[in-house]
Amino acid sequence: MLEERVKKLFKSEILKKYMKKGVYLILAIIFDNKIAYSVVNYRNNFLTALMLSFSFIGSSLMVFIITTLLFISDKRKRSYIPVLWLTLLIAVGLGFFIKLLVARPRPEFLPLEIKNSYSFPSGHALAVFAPLALIDKEFPKLKWFWFCIALIVLFSRLYLGVHYLSDVIAGALIGYLTGLFVLIVTKNM
Repeated sequence: MLEERVKKLFKSEILKKYMKKGVYLILAIIFDNKIAYSVVNYRNNFLTALMLSFSFIGSSLMVFIITTLLFISDKRKRSYIPVLWLTLLIAVGLGFFIKLLVARPRPEFLPLEIKNSYSFPSGHALAVFAPLALIDKEFPKLKWFWFCIALIVLFSRLYLGVHYLSDVIAGALIGYLTGLFVLIVTKNM
């Protein structure tokens, strides 16, 4: 009976999907330094200004403000603001504790921002991906726009030299899964 459950679990599409993402994360960890050095080699004044702007947009506070304004803008969606805030609070809090547990130092190659915290996972990635499930549910037309902005925020963290690729991938996964979890849990409330 246990064997059947295990087989069923491994045949599950959800498990396959997240196992694939886990493989990507492992590959990212293996190639972290090579990828980081490659990104840093393409710096120029225009891209630096652009990446600093997207990094600012992806900060926890700005994501909180932007998404709150988005939900305030539609009277029918205002009831989801507590769910949004809970999602962001849990994601950022979880990220803070994981940073303390893992205690991974930030990259040491020419950072364009000075950070005094640990690197893993990326707080910006957590913050920008956490509301994605709720945005997908309530503003489906904006889902891809938000997703593209989120990807640029992730790239900005690499470009600025404050994170490794595995940091931003892990942050995005944790953020998105947190948002999905909160959405599922609060669905029946």
